Amino acid sequence: MIPIVPIRGISTTCFQDLIVSVATYWEREYAFIFAESLNVRFEPEPGRLLGAAIRTDKHTSLDLLCRYTGMELRQRSCADSGEALAVVRSELAEGRPVAIEFDAYWNPWGNKAAYQQVHSEHICLVTGFDADGESLLCIDPTFSVGQERLPLDHFMNGNRGGLITVSRHDPVEPEPLDLMRRIAAKYQESRNAEAIHAIANAIRGSASLAEEFEQVFDFWASPLFQKLDTIYYARHYLSETTALLIQRGPEPSLGQPLDRIRRISDQLTKDWDVVQKLLIKHYGVRAAKKEERALQQLSQRIAANAALEAELEQALGAMAEATRPVC
Repeated sequence: MIPIVPIRGISTTCFQDLIVSVATYWEREYAFIFAESLNVRFEPEPGRLLGAAIRTDKHTSLDLLCRYTGMELRQRSCADSGEALAVVRSELAEGRPVAIEFDAYWNPWGNKAAYQQVHSEHICLVTGFDADGESLLCIDPTFSVGQERLPLDHFMNGNRGGLITVSRHDPVEPEPLDLMRRIAAKYQESRNAEAIHAIANAIRGSASLAEEFEQVFDFWASPLFQKLDTIYYARHYLSETTALLIQRGPEPSLGQPLDRIRRISDQLTKDWDVVQKLLIKHYGVRAAKKEERALQQLSQRIAANAALEAELEQALGAMAEATRPVC
């Protein structure tokens, strides 16, 4: 068995949790692979819920993962679960964990409401076999803090041949200028401050957000919460990335701009966390007058965040300009 400890990232997906766990086991940095998810768009239409109108992308920069973390992930599509199991055995024999894709219907440690009830895609990391060879030993940070056993019959029924192999090589030292220019270019693809201000106005003009939570089993499963959570996640990992680069001692031209970006992204992380907490509070409000106040609070906080997002855009642009190569 490979002794990888399950570690839950900050607002990460089940796939991203596996990367966090393996990178931590290898003692490698990873924050920068989640820092290119900054873009926000708002595309309202009549009858469309806010959660559907907000467009975000919880992105994983796999090229940066390969280059700077030294982790290469390869998608494999086997003919069936039998062939996939043979690959799992082969990879484990070489000391390499394997991520397996399977139906959550066959996940005994996951969402209890889904096990043997609901079909949905899931992924976990296989680190070995149990002593009798009848179960896969897995980690799944999204649902468990320990090692879990997946019976082989569950794997055979739940897997359709999909898996991801994980290989390790020596990473390249992150190049701060190239990394931050790339993040700045990505951020400037969208008018984030403008979109976030429009979201604040839409919430202010809403009579209720009750429809946003209909047909979901909990508030966090609603598209609205998921989109706001992605905004929070991206600012958190931008803050983590800049802190890492500052710690490593960037060249003088990048020092002051990088520190400004770190301070703004750190504040945005805190402020978007407040937005999430206000939305959770709103979820429990049903009285009309209290709901009106909750909507005003939520709108005001998001509008304030929009102003800070404009500062972040300006700081990233100034950094890119200040470090532009002279011909």
